[in-house]
Amino acid sequence: MLATEGRHRWFEDEREQIRDARRVPLKVAGYSISLRGKPTTHGRSPHHVHVELRRSTYRDLKAYFLDLATHRSEENLMRELWNLPFELYAPVRRQLLNIVRAVNRERKAAGFSRIPFDAIRFKRRVLKPFGEQSAA
Repeated sequence: MLATEGRHRWFEDEREQIRDARRVPLKVAGYSISLRGKPTTHGRSPHHVHVELRRSTYRDLKAYFLDLATHRSEENLMRELWNLPFELYAPVRRQLLNIVRAVNRERKAAGFSRIPFDAIRFKRRVLKPFGEQSAA
């Protein structure tokens, strides 16, 4: 449940179970979602949402691609990277670029060609929650 702070019995009854996203990231669908920023005196909210891959997701994904690095063709690896099911928020993009760098170190040591960075999508997919869905 997501809730803003207020006065309600629920906040009293569930006090031990409540987590603040400014302190403990929300972990959902392979992502870690948190709020970043420090309080200001300007009256505007200083917080912004920070979305990255969960540590376990990142670690598993990196291990998977390092395992494939010297056993799959460049085209196959590029296709797998392109089709990853994650939206490419800036921190997620950085994590995937780190994976490509690690894969390229392995491939270089084995004498294989490197994977280009454009194997990763650099734009998020735009999805309309209401209305027609395109076939693309």
